[in-house]
Amino acid sequence: NPAQDYPNINVKKMVKYMVNHPNKNYGFMLRLKDEAALYSSLKFASSDHSNASIHPKLKVCYTTSNGGKQITHEAEFDALKLNVYPNPFNDQLTLDVKALNQTQGTISITSANGIEMRSFIRFFNSADNSKINLNDVVKGLPSGIYFIKLTTSDQTISTKILKQDD
Repeated sequence: NPAQDYPNINVKKMVKYMVNHPNKNYGFMLRLKDEAALYSSLKFASSDHSNASIHPKLKVCYTTSNGGKQITHEAEFDALKLNVYPNPFNDQLTLDVKALNQTQGTISITSANGIEMRSFIRFFNSADNSKINLNDVVKGLPSGIYFIKLTTSDQTISTKILKQDD
């Protein structure tokens, strides 16, 4: 069925194994039991899909103890998105930060070889969108490949950008 959905794939055993064997962790791979059958496939949307409601999400639930009281926590790892445009850019660059909750964090720009080119920029995001104009920050950067890293208290995401001369 082309509209079939897989909303609750339980990866608890895989994650436990990854935690207990960090040197053997190479990520997740989902596949069919029989991949030799003609026209067999499963389709999963990427985080770039135009329909945000079918983007993949990883939700981690865990319990801690505080003075004998059990506290349940949830962390959703698709709660923060970063869109950078235009890319490639000249002297104008805008970040569009989308967060499910109010978010505070920092932004850094590093060169392709890992050298921090611009100092950290602090931002605060409401529960909707936050467009951040970085024209003054990118002014004077030489042409080349850079990475923008967005860091919050519980998540870090990065994306590649390309600076071109006029």
